[in-house]
Amino acid sequence: MNWRHGLASGGRSVAAVLVALAIAAVAFDAGGYSAGGTWSGVLTGAVTGSGSLETTIRYAFPLAFIAIGVAVSFRGGFFNAGAQGQFYAGGIVALFVGIAAPSSLGGVLIAFLAMVAGAVAGALWSVIPGLLRVYFNVNEVITTLMFSFIADYLVEYVSIGPLKSSAGAGQVAVTRPVPAAVRVTSSSGVSVSVVVAVVLVAAAVWWLLRRTRFGFEVGLVGRNPIMAEVQGVEIQRIGLATFAITGFTAGLGGAIEVLGPLGSISNGYDANIGLTAILVALVGVLAVGGVLAAAVLFGGLTAASVFLPIATGLPSTSLVFLTGLISFLVTARLGWGRWPHEVSQRLRGMPREGRRRPLALEHAIGTPSTSSTERSDSSEPLERSI
Repeated sequence: MNWRHGLASGGRSVAAVLVALAIAAVAFDAGGYSAGGTWSGVLTGAVTGSGSLETTIRYAFPLAFIAIGVAVSFRGGFFNAGAQGQFYAGGIVALFVGIAAPSSLGGVLIAFLAMVAGAVAGALWSVIPGLLRVYFNVNEVITTLMFSFIADYLVEYVSIGPLKSSAGAGQVAVTRPVPAAVRVTSSSGVSVSVVVAVVLVAAAVWWLLRRTRFGFEVGLVGRNPIMAEVQGVEIQRIGLATFAITGFTAGLGGAIEVLGPLGSISNGYDANIGLTAILVALVGVLAVGGVLAAAVLFGGLTAASVFLPIATGLPSTSLVFLTGLISFLVTARLGWGRWPHEVSQRLRGMPREGRRRPLALEHAIGTPSTSSTERSDSSEPLERSI
């Protein structure tokens, strides 16, 4: 994706966010809530209020870790929908390492080992459905979601089983906490070490996608797998690598969440973070910089959802409505770029262009849908895969 395509895609995402804000303002006003007061409350809860910016960054960190990896799979045309399970796998393994490792190793070394173990666990949790996809053509959406359900049950087992703590009450069970020396952040979730980790992961994935042959092959497979195969690209290898990268970053995010602000695992914690991270990847147009910006946006909305009910009386679920609007408009942006062209054609009396043939039909007749040298928008692999 060259800079012009990236700028155009980013502009469309920004436009989608602004349109969503306008529609939400109208809806809130129709429901009897002041639109101005609502947005003022969002700004206060996400940025200007006491501790709000720190809370925004705290929620943005795990979204950034997960979404960066999700973007890699989507660019390769693989719809890895199991980030939630990979996040849980990383958190569970990191918790075990953090608790079981001998204290003589030192807190810093144990924390590092726990993060690496969590990242590897996430990668393995992702590679298993990846193997089913690339070698047996099993739908990755189904298998990754199934693995997320399994991971959810593992969280429940850990919470009420071998690591159960007496601190749990009622229907919420929790594990024993990670030793204080192993924690990478306080309850605020923000520390220099986590900032460095986010920067390193983002820089590594950016370099991998933009400066290596692997990154070029990922884009080629996502745009046109037939042409990629003709040119000698090992699609199975690329597919497994994208699954591994997605799981690695999601597992790392899960490990840092448990070793950081949470400090332990509770039954059903962060239940929607995987789905939200997928939306973050889409809003960020599958580019590393865009994903980081989108993570801050969604982190701010999460932080504001805690403040809004108190300040304005607006239910916190109203921001779920806003999030859904943003996601819908961003993912529907595929046709935005064609509207001016089609309108211009109709005004000049020209016939309307026919729709492109479905990708499945193009594959069946062996007609490549794009040139092997054409650099398309980074979101195209996802649009074709779904």
